[in-house]
Amino acid sequence: MDRPVTTSWCSPAVRSGADAGLAEVLAGRWRAYTRVGGRLLAIPVEHEPWALRRAELVHLDETLLAAADLAQPTAEPVVHYSDGVEARLGAPRPVTAR
Repeated sequence: MDRPVTTSWCSPAVRSGADAGLAEVLAGRWRAYTRVGGRLLAIPVEHEPWALRRAELVHLDETLLAAADLAQPTAEPVVHYSDGVEARLGAPRPVTAR
């Protein structure tokens, strides 16, 4: 199976400045979702902030936007890489309509 997104690592430096805060918010994953028996479940996720590094997008084979009939972005993509973090997952809970 081919991986649709390929990146190359550019720098060991963590991003800094105004972009760093936005990158942390966008890369943070505080909840995971799954379906079990037709029910949507939410799983709380806790982890330290990602140590984000700058990366370069080498290839992207993306079909989601076209499938959703959305316009392709015109700006350069924002790409980051992380070696990972230790995560703690909570108990799954059903997602209910508000």
